[in-house]
Amino acid sequence: MSGSDFDYPPAARDWLLRYGDKLPQFNPAFASLVGQVSWEHGDIQVLERVVAADPGSVVRLLRVANSPFFGLSKQVDTIQGALTVIGLAAARSMLIRGYLLDTFGAADDDVLANDFVMHCIVTGVAARLLAAEAGVAQDVALIAGILHDAGKLLMVIYARSLVERIYAGESTGDDDSFEDEIALFGFDHAELGACLLDHWALPEPMVQAVRRHHHRELCVTPLERTVFAANRVADHLIARRGAQDPATAQARLDELAIDPARLAWLEERVDAELSLMFAMNRAGRPGG
Repeated sequence: MSGSDFDYPPAARDWLLRYGDKLPQFNPAFASLVGQVSWEHGDIQVLERVVAADPGSVVRLLRVANSPFFGLSKQVDTIQGALTVIGLAAARSMLIRGYLLDTFGAADDDVLANDFVMHCIVTGVAARLLAAEAGVAQDVALIAGILHDAGKLLMVIYARSLVERIYAGESTGDDDSFEDEIALFGFDHAELGACLLDHWALPEPMVQAVRRHHHRELCVTPLERTVFAANRVADHLIARRGAQDPATAQARLDELAIDPARLAWLEERVDAELSLMFAMNRAGRPGG
């Protein structure tokens, strides 16, 4: 493990140790994308340099730009051309999706993994949008939000049949799912994800935000409270697209007592940034 002061839950620690060198490795290109590219004022040259430094990103970007979804009459063969077709905001979210799928060894057509990844990205974007008023750095909130369900993605790699049984087609899950994880594994996905982030030597505040993202009463720092709120907002936004029970999502959202105007603003911003990814994720489903 990383040697930090993080107090590993014994069952989660033992589970990670069992897989040792087989554990996913943190992709530094992900940090470069988040840290170097402004989400408010995109610069195509900056994003082009970030993409060029990661061969996997180049392949994925060109594949998306040349997919039937865009219906181009002529193939795009440059990074800049692909970015122009896809758009900067959409390209950022699609690249982050790719990093997560690649990191956890999931295929582009893996519906379960894609649902988890979609929730991660929506949570990350919501956390970034909520960060300023909480006094949290936007890039820190974005990364912590995106990685908040890393434990679920790790479970998909090594215990897929159990994860499928727990979630039964629901992309986020509720308190019952949380309890089912503990019953089956001896720990929950938040604890496992925190252990993985610590293994990656990510900053302690991010580790704790991931660990506590389902427990409002344990959230003591602005970052922890931001990720908790972003997770609830993401549940609500995804429920509107039929990926989760709306009543459950609404009950969890009500905990925040968020101003309706603020929620509407968040919905509008998330939709604007992730509309293409939502559409492509829906198109990639059987019958989509």
